[in-house]
Amino acid sequence: MFLLFCSPKIINIIMNKYIFLILFFPISLIAQNKLSFEIGSNFITSSNELLPHYTYSNKWGIINPFQKNQGLLLMSGKYNLIDKQKININIGVSGLFFSYDNHAYLQEAFASGSLFKIIDFSLGKQMYSPIATYEELTVGAFLGNSNAKPIPRATFGFFDYVPLRFLKNYLEIKGGISQGILDDDRYVTDINNCANDVLLHEKWVYVRYGRGKIKPYAGIYHSALFGGKKPDGTNIPIDLKATFLSQSSDKIGGGDSVYIAGAHEGLWDFGVDYKTNDYNLKLYLQKPFTDGSGLELFSFKNLDYKIGLIADIKNNKFLKTFAVEYFYTADQSGEGLADILHPITGNQLFLGQIDDFDKAMYDIFGKKTKGYDRDKFLQYFIDNYNNGYKYGGRDNYDNNDYYYKGWTYNDLMTGFPMFHTADIAKRYAPEWNFNNFGYIVNNRVLGFNIAAKGNILDNLEYRIKITPTVNKGAYDQKYIHRYIWREKKNYLFKSDKYETYSSLLLNYKFKKYKKISVFSEFNYDFGDLYHSFSLNTGFKFNF
Repeated sequence: MFLLFCSPKIINIIMNKYIFLILFFPISLIAQNKLSFEIGSNFITSSNELLPHYTYSNKWGIINPFQKNQGLLLMSGKYNLIDKQKININIGVSGLFFSYDNHAYLQEAFASGSLFKIIDFSLGKQMYSPIATYEELTVGAFLGNSNAKPIPRATFGFFDYVPLRFLKNYLEIKGGISQGILDDDRYVTDINNCANDVLLHEKWVYVRYGRGKIKPYAGIYHSALFGGKKPDGTNIPIDLKATFLSQSSDKIGGGDSVYIAGAHEGLWDFGVDYKTNDYNLKLYLQKPFTDGSGLELFSFKNLDYKIGLIADIKNNKFLKTFAVEYFYTADQSGEGLADILHPITGNQLFLGQIDDFDKAMYDIFGKKTKGYDRDKFLQYFIDNYNNGYKYGGRDNYDNNDYYYKGWTYNDLMTGFPMFHTADIAKRYAPEWNFNNFGYIVNNRVLGFNIAAKGNILDNLEYRIKITPTVNKGAYDQKYIHRYIWREKKNYLFKSDKYETYSSLLLNYKFKKYKKISVFSEFNYDFGDLYHSFSLNTGFKFNF
């Protein structure tokens, strides 16, 4: 438990010097069936400095996407500390060893379990997400996915559905609340809108019909960044209540005195679970949002989504599971400016603070009008200053004006894994001169994913995955500023860029030594942005 409360620097020293002792000390307890242990390796070679997407995506950040040749060793141990009727506690630790820098890193250090068979918890860094499912086949969730390294956090809730007995089990609920810290290095040279030690608050709740074979469900997931320290040493003020309730805060000031405190992302998640004797089906629809325009489901302002179908087939060895998905994030509430700006001062205009719109028209434009109301005033701005688009657009998923690195951790997406960061784009477009407003420079994407897994032979498994995409960049890169209509010269995504990600995994389990398996993974990306091929081989040993 000591590891959970150490600073990252101290933890790294401990891991470098004593990790073998940490991992191997309790091996004598294996005979008591309380300890599980796993060791795995990856040996990767690539044709490109930028590895193919599925070489590193949705793998808890264990693979460096920018290292052409690398070898790594992951050693994990989990111990069942308490196993009582009302309390179950497991503790675990895993270390990651990289060949290219000869260092060891703490990948996991956690305590997890359940209290009174109802409340689940996870404390520390754990490669686990209560809402991420089938991520080896899907492109990954908009939030709460397995793409980046585990974040140090405390999480409590009902991680699986709990039937409501007072409603005769007609409804089931699950949900949770999590508080963590982004302890990676988030400072970037010559960029002021960045911060270290940013706090991460997340919560979610789901409701599902509890009876019968067909179980529709609905849920909402909310994620917020707040606090942190700027490069000049200034601490960003914290208003926990306002951040938790998504309210404005005079305590923080600036934009947060008008808008909600902190940076916020979220998703709606709807679906149906259907179970039979032959197969299980999951049909789902997820809709991301960043503000009120995306949060309003029935306003038709939120046109972005991911829809998919996953099928588990019970009596088919060759095809055990398959998934199909379509995703679209190109709208982002439209291309219109986010807010109404005064045409002379550039300051934001708040329509709710205007009592006389005829007077406002004269004061701002020198135009004498009669009978102007809010709608006419707004329409004038739409026609003359917003190219006919409605205001409230350019949502800019996973970016934020105050937190440059947005929803990333150790430079990998904690938001939607199909987005490209500036570091990824630098590898395929080194000449592209970014606007340094946000770290995610390609978040307007659409694509189709199809994947399957099964057995070719009794002891030879496969997983295949192919994802063609269309990439449109980001609004804050297309224009010289998010609040200006003038397009930037030499914008990389002036025309759509097509890129396809593909992967084939073969995993062989020895008949005699069932706890040992070896694998080879072939990944290939091709299209308008780059070409990259990689071979990833390794083994896993469980005992």
